[in-house]
Amino acid sequence: MRNGAFRRSSVVIGFVMAASLISGTGAAQADEIEGQGVEACPEDLLCLYENSNFNSGKDARILMTNLTIADLGDWNFDDTASSYVNNTESSVILYSEPDFKGKEDLAWGASQRAQMGPFVGDNEVSSLLTNPAD
Repeated sequence: MRNGAFRRSSVVIGFVMAASLISGTGAAQADEIEGQGVEACPEDLLCLYENSNFNSGKDARILMTNLTIADLGDWNFDDTASSYVNNTESSVILYSEPDFKGKEDLAWGASQRAQMGPFVGDNEVSSLLTNPAD
């Protein structure tokens, strides 16, 4: 009896993994690098830059993610973003307070902004919601 349940679980897990590969969904991720320029942001990720103009002139911190993050403080990036590149096909909502509260700005899919705003300003992003109902 136990072996049968194990086999069924293995089949279900294998099916889910295969389905995610077929659908092209990448693994959820968040990482920080030092860099500059729009080209530093990989495909399928949102990048928050520490300085305006995509860290123009010198390497600085870039948070690269495709995760929904309730508190950017968990990534040591609360109230730090000054520009962004959204290299995803989906919109991302940027919030001025943790837990998706406060002022909101919409980062459209395949967009970039050299300076934060108009609603969530420079060094004000505290949480972000990826893949909201577009």
